[in-house]
Amino acid sequence: MDFSNLISKEIDKKRKNLGSKKTKKKQKKQKVDSHVRDDITPPNPETAPEEISPPTTTTKNNELSEEQINFKLSELGEQDDTLSKQDKVKKLQLLLQLQVKNTKYKKWLDKEAELYGDPEKQRITLDLITNINQKKDEVCLILRVYIKELIKQWEESDHDELLLETKRNIVKLLYKLRSGKLNLEMLISLSTIIYHIQQNEFNKANESYMKLSIGNVCWPIGVVNIGIHARSAASKITGANSVSNIMLNESTRRWIISIKRLITFKERLCNQ
Repeated sequence: MDFSNLISKEIDKKRKNLGSKKTKKKQKKQKVDSHVRDDITPPNPETAPEEISPPTTTTKNNELSEEQINFKLSELGEQDDTLSKQDKVKKLQLLLQLQVKNTKYKKWLDKEAELYGDPEKQRITLDLITNINQKKDEVCLILRVYIKELIKQWEESDHDELLLETKRNIVKLLYKLRSGKLNLEMLISLSTIIYHIQQNEFNKANESYMKLSIGNVCWPIGVVNIGIHARSAASKITGANSVSNIMLNESTRRWIISIKRLITFKERLCNQ
């Protein structure tokens, strides 16, 4: 028996079996790698289903032709042929945003116009202050009109440097009232001050001003319970500030001081 030939055949057989196992292992590894790549690689846009394609980010203005953009700019009186299309789109977007802003402002001024010339419509009542959460817009509207009416009366009686400074500093407050950005605690306190001014209760108006300055919420007498035992609970409910309002920032300090000047002017006017 040729043992060498037999051994050679056996070795070849084992090599074939080993090679077959390696091939199967490699194919299995390639299959696993393929699944992993599918998980982390974005799909080919040519073969991906339509529903998973990323949405386009083209805005409405970008979809307009340059001729349409020029027409819209000319309508707004802002056509400029020296600009590129991209710059024209940016300019048109800014102009449209400004147009929306101006439209809102005009609507607000139209609402204010209904209150001018009628002192009864400019009155802050206890009902408005009590239900200020539901009537915030109405309160802000009345406050703006009445404050501007006080400044107008001041202009008619004495046009001095202090008035000019007050007018400059009160603008921030008027903006906050129009935009609804004045926080509720300050709005309640400001409403209470104006309520006392309209009632010619200037001592109470000054007391309310002091509370506004130091950060405490001031309510008219009778609107909430202000007894000794109720004060600590009320401070928790209303969230009395540990930092005075007049120290919050420079613009807040200025308009709060302007309110004090309006109290002083109105008191002087009533005592004449």
